Amino acid sequence: MDMDYGVELGALSEDGNIEYNPEFWLRSLERRFFSDVIPQIAGITVEDHPAARVRFEPAENRIYLIRSLLPFPKVCKIMILHELIHSKLFKVNGDADGQEGAAFEAEVDRLWEEGVYRKLL
Repeated sequence: MDMDYGVELGALSEDGNIEYNPEFWLRSLERRFFSDVIPQIAGITVEDHPAARVRFEPAENRIYLIRSLLPFPKVCKIMILHELIHSKLFKVNGDADGQEGAAFEAEVDRLWEEGVYRKLL
C-alpha cells in the first residue's frame, strides 16, 4: 500500500495547534523515491534563525529546513525532495551538484515521471 506522502501533517498539540512532522515527510519521501540511496539521511533539523536556509549538509548527512515553512507542507515536501536529490547525487557521484546541472535535472525528471509532484503542485 502506498503511503499518502501528500497530506500527512502530524498531530494536534495540547493547545490545539498542528505539530508538523517533517521527519515523517522525509522518511516517507525517502522510502518511496530514494530507497536505493545508502546511507539514508541521518535526519532533518528545523531551524528558526533568520539566516537559516533549506539545505543538505553532506558532512552531517542531514537536511535543514526553515521553521517558517512548516505551515506549508507541500512546499516543505518539495524542498525535502530537492535536498534528497542533492543527497543522492553526493552519495552516488561524490558531488551534490550545487549548480543543479544535468544530473540534478535528470533526477527532477525521474521524480516527475514517477508522479511525486502531482500531489504537491
